[in-house]
Amino acid sequence: MTTQGGPDDSAQLRLERTKVDDAATNAAASAIINILDAVEVPVIVLRRDSTISYFNKAGADVLGLSPADIGRASRDISVLAAIPHLEKHCGDVIAGGAEARVNLRNGEKWYVVRISPHASVDRQLTGTVLTFTDLTAFRASIDQAIYEREFTKAVLNTVADPLIVLSADKRIQTGNYAFYAMFGLSRDETQGLPLYELGRGVFELAPFRKELKEMLADPDLPSVEVDNVFTVRGQRTLILEAHPLTFPGHSERRILVTFRDVTERKRAEAGLRELNDKLEKQVRARTEELSLIIETIPGLVWCAAPDGELNYLNRRILDYSGKSAGDFADLGWARFLHPEDAEPTLQAWSQAIATGEPYDIQCRLLRYDGVYRWFRAHGQAAWDSDGQVTRWYGLITDIEDHKRAQEALKSSEEKHRVIVEAANDAVISMDKNGFILLANPATVRMFGYELVEILGQSLTMLMPESMRSLHENGYKRYLTTGERRLNWHGVEVTALRKNGEEFPAEVSFGEMRSEGQQVFSGFIRDISEKKKAEETLRASEQSLRLIVDTIPGMVFNMTSQGEFDLANRQFLEYAGKTLLEMKNWQAIVHPDDLPIVTSRLNFSLESGCVFDTEVRLRRADAVYRWFHCCGLPLRDENGQIIRWYKLLTDIEDQKNAEEALRNSQTQLSRATRTATVGEFAAAIAHEINQPLAAVVTNGHACLRWLSAQPPGLAKAQEAAERIVRDGTEAGEVVRRIRALFKHAPLEKIELNLNEVIAEVLHLLSSETAKRHVVIEMRLADKLPAVIGDRIQLQQVAFNLLLNGIEAMDSIVDRPKKLSIRTTQDNPEAALVKIQDSGVGLADPEKVFEAFFTTKENGMGMGLAICRSIIEAHHGRLWATSSEGTGTTFSFTLPFETRGRNEY
Repeated sequence: MTTQGGPDDSAQLRLERTKVDDAATNAAASAIINILDAVEVPVIVLRRDSTISYFNKAGADVLGLSPADIGRASRDISVLAAIPHLEKHCGDVIAGGAEARVNLRNGEKWYVVRISPHASVDRQLTGTVLTFTDLTAFRASIDQAIYEREFTKAVLNTVADPLIVLSADKRIQTGNYAFYAMFGLSRDETQGLPLYELGRGVFELAPFRKELKEMLADPDLPSVEVDNVFTVRGQRTLILEAHPLTFPGHSERRILVTFRDVTERKRAEAGLRELNDKLEKQVRARTEELSLIIETIPGLVWCAAPDGELNYLNRRILDYSGKSAGDFADLGWARFLHPEDAEPTLQAWSQAIATGEPYDIQCRLLRYDGVYRWFRAHGQAAWDSDGQVTRWYGLITDIEDHKRAQEALKSSEEKHRVIVEAANDAVISMDKNGFILLANPATVRMFGYELVEILGQSLTMLMPESMRSLHENGYKRYLTTGERRLNWHGVEVTALRKNGEEFPAEVSFGEMRSEGQQVFSGFIRDISEKKKAEETLRASEQSLRLIVDTIPGMVFNMTSQGEFDLANRQFLEYAGKTLLEMKNWQAIVHPDDLPIVTSRLNFSLESGCVFDTEVRLRRADAVYRWFHCCGLPLRDENGQIIRWYKLLTDIEDQKNAEEALRNSQTQLSRATRTATVGEFAAAIAHEINQPLAAVVTNGHACLRWLSAQPPGLAKAQEAAERIVRDGTEAGEVVRRIRALFKHAPLEKIELNLNEVIAEVLHLLSSETAKRHVVIEMRLADKLPAVIGDRIQLQQVAFNLLLNGIEAMDSIVDRPKKLSIRTTQDNPEAALVKIQDSGVGLADPEKVFEAFFTTKENGMGMGLAICRSIIEAHHGRLWATSSEGTGTTFSFTLPFETRGRNEY
């Protein structure tokens, strides 16, 4: 014998260990099989080659598998062959190790098939596990919810007026088609948007904020009128009405806001104050879309001993609870039950332990983040051959989303009822045979029938006899061919009340299918008052058009961009053109005037200033006539220009008269200047005599120096130079006097206004010296040049200065001072002030009247001519005086005249 074990002993030991491992493996496999057989979800295990390795009891019961299917290829099993690309999905799962899900329809049943990798004990992937979750009941509830949602959409979107549903914090939750169309927005752009920001800041609802807040406490709050500018339909005036929406079982409050467009009514309300008093209000809401996103999972699997002690929990239970298996052993699984569900759940579990009967209960379980979710808990016992419970197996399935779907469906049905009952328009639903299925209280009020008299009757009972056959024929044609001859939204028809009264109505209908049957729902609105308002408005417009066409002038209007829009009959007849041809209005403007007119038009369009100009327009016979054109802008309540209205007045005769007057004034001005020659003969002689006397004296001196011996050539040259200088000065005096009185044509050039005044003062220097007048000059430095005729402006300065000198002849008690001042009146004009210290004027304005004079030998034309000259230079001449303290004559001259008409 030996104490050491030989090779046979080692082989024996390994054999014993293998048997033990196989026994353990078989026991574990048996336990797993028992667990899977207790699960109500069908489970199928496929090998790598897609042949069936195993399926549980639910797989046999639900999918119709039999033991003979073990080892068969999946493509040969009808239920598996129906799964699209099953073998490819299984291959991808084995290759990547990630689960996959596919949908399967088996007869009337719907499943989600979860494909998971299947590993052996040594963690080698040997195939895949298919888990089938039955979604048939869930899909039915989803289909019902979708039906209800689509029904709501179809009903609400037939409402012609816009409406929205707001949350309690005034944010937009949803709206109907009319709302999105009116504001030119999409649902995504408005979802969650605060009502006060609607219209991107243009929609100002500041006054409405307080109203909405008070409305929550006072449902009888009156409607609110709001003005707005919309990008789609221009400026509109709306009446907003808010209604609180409450739903049984829900604490959250919502607000139904309807928008009623009353723009046309507002435009005519001056004469139609009571026009819309009886207009029906329409209430319509669109319920919040139901969104059920449910993640399908196989469930939470557990195993317990016969006495109920847990001995196995799958990973999903641990992940859901955020606890370990040890935590469950220490704390007990009852700790994760909702307090309200603990007692009934524990009673059902205790009853099952005592009797061995399966148990099925719904309860709420605590998640790792502190949230309770609803689950369906199902447990079933495993029995041995002696009838003893060996183990309990259970499946816990998440039904939280299903619970919420049931509550939402119930809430949605209640919301539909509230909305339809609250609507002020008649709401009617009918079947494909035209029989009324539903009618709201507004229908009873509008048509005068009791509800029992309407339900089950044909819709034609609400129509006049003349329309019934037309409706029936069109309705039958649509049911047969699907062809609509009329638009079903906003159709105007004639309706019939119970008392036989016919009235105009606006009808909008929509179509939907319910359980395969056609159902038609619509809204009917009484528009009797609206029709009366439209008729009154048409009559008013016709009257206004007649007035415009008969006024003694040519009227037209332009858009805010300056495009020709409309013209009255007189304008079209004058131009000999149609309204369409007048779009090219530049063609009738004189070519010389077109640049000025275009420039002023652009300036008015940009600045909003009044358009005012004179222009020559071509008549139909090609003759141009002068017109005065004045245009005023029409603004909206926000100050934006929406249109220009313009009036053309024929001023051809006025222009001719003005030209004749200017010619007469020119001739009179020349006569006046000539008349002053004799008056200033002495002054002129004195002006010329001084340089001529100097010439004679210097001539004699030059001769003496030349006759001396020797000749004084240097001195003679100096005397000769003085002769030339004095002769030039005499010639300059003569030139200025001739220029003042010559009959030269007007010549407008750039002038230094200070130089013009200085020249005139030089001519008057002898007069001021003779009459002891002190001249005070304050001439502005760097005064910009003015545009004008030198001779005419010299004449104005001459007359005003001479008047000032003569006005002081009688003054003996104070110095005779004549003040001349030039300054820049504003950025566009120069200002000249000539002030004397004479006796003053009693009426400064009267001195500018023709033939009025304060002089004994005066003609009374000097100042009138001066004013006409200044005004011809686009300036202004006026006088101010206090009797006894002197007079101040002031005039302005523009620095430039570009852009002005020189007519």
